[in-house]
Amino acid sequence: MSKFTVLTSTNRNLNKEFRIGPEGEIVKSPNAILTTGWAETRSADTPADLNDLIDSLAFNQALALGVLKVGTKSPIGTKASGAPVTRSKDHFEFADGPGWLLWDFDAGTMPPEVAARVDDLGGPLNALFDIWREARDAAYLIRASSSDGIRYPDGAAISSQGLHGFFRIENAQDSSEILSTLQQRAWPAGLAWYTSSKSGSLLERSIVDASVGSPERLVFEAPPTLLGGVTRDPRDPIINEGTVAALGAPVRMQTATDQAEAAKALAREAIKPVQAIKRAEFIEATAQRNAKRAGVAIDKARAAVVRMLDGGVLDDDHMLELRSGEFIRVGDMLDAVPKYHGQSICDPIEGSSYGEGRAKILLEQRNIERWDEPCIISLAHGVKTKWIFTRYQFLNDGTGMFAPISEPDESSTAPTRSFALTDPVQRETDRLEAAKTASKDLKAWIDNWCETAAKSVRACAAVKAGYTEIDEELDPNARARAMRKVRNTVKAEMGL
Repeated sequence: MSKFTVLTSTNRNLNKEFRIGPEGEIVKSPNAILTTGWAETRSADTPADLNDLIDSLAFNQALALGVLKVGTKSPIGTKASGAPVTRSKDHFEFADGPGWLLWDFDAGTMPPEVAARVDDLGGPLNALFDIWREARDAAYLIRASSSDGIRYPDGAAISSQGLHGFFRIENAQDSSEILSTLQQRAWPAGLAWYTSSKSGSLLERSIVDASVGSPERLVFEAPPTLLGGVTRDPRDPIINEGTVAALGAPVRMQTATDQAEAAKALAREAIKPVQAIKRAEFIEATAQRNAKRAGVAIDKARAAVVRMLDGGVLDDDHMLELRSGEFIRVGDMLDAVPKYHGQSICDPIEGSSYGEGRAKILLEQRNIERWDEPCIISLAHGVKTKWIFTRYQFLNDGTGMFAPISEPDESSTAPTRSFALTDPVQRETDRLEAAKTASKDLKAWIDNWCETAAKSVRACAAVKAGYTEIDEELDPNARARAMRKVRNTVKAEMGL
């Protein structure tokens, strides 16, 4: 039996909401938070059965393709609420047997050359079959995303190419490995790419989302909530009973691995100028916002943003966006631990544009058997990111050096900050003394970084201009060599 879990929220919907915004545009709001409800193991052995079950989901229900580790039905909630089960790998696992693998197709960041390749292959599903040929004859269900077919009150449709595919596999525990192998195959096939995050971080993408292969991950299949005259006319599902009962894990060949790594190396070089521009824009915009809201000097705000990006450290004057859309100073949050511990907030980098509640504030000791440092954890972009706080990093010796708090060492005499809030006056004195000591080196570092960033921006423009002079009739390999030559020339001329 192919088992999975139906999750039911008892206090809010688990779907997307579409409404008309103040400028007449369609606004999408995801309801992606499950704080209290029920988890129940269910099964569906055929694509038709699975499709029927999904069609029956209410607005407050979603799927997880893993199962409960203990029992088949349980209340579910947050750790802070004391619920017996949380939506985490502590309580969910993939069944050791047949299950459904999620294929999540999203063309949101897809570059034109990959989109053209997908079109040449006959669309997203045929592109998937190009790298997973045995899946063509498998049992699968393909459904349009909940954004598909959304229309304005006058009938005009918004663009959406998102798809969710469910493929029956022999062992659900192979899910993560299967997705990883398919993403690797996508690179030499011209079906993978790199994109840049809002802050310039490198993000790997392909026609296969490798990050969805986790047993506790929510799969939103409930119908969307439509407000203000918005309507929906989605595409019909594709149901294929197949001649292959269940798919095994595809073989990962060394040749394909080598080809993928070569393609990745070229793509990483090509996107570096874009990353540099986005990073510079993010630092400046965030620093200007923080300086204005926290009332600090702009140079200090810029330095704090750089520390956030490069060291994962948040200064007291950094501003965080709450789910309400309001901003709070980190120092004010740390001065009110009981109020903010366990709260969900927007991702510290992406903000509300990426969705509400994508990160969690963890300020109190959470396990008596291990040392838990105060932090913020985010799962944005399918990557677990941890931010810690400057307040708990300064050594209390006036050196201004940063050092992570680690497990207490009985034999060590090195002074460290405890998790308990220290005296505010002493804490501010320590912080100012440390900042004075580090200011000269920090200013030199910032000046050097700004000079490098400016070079990168100029290099991006030069590379873009060089690309336009390359003969469009060249075959892909020759064009790649020509593009590499342009990049190397610009790097040499600008000393990068």
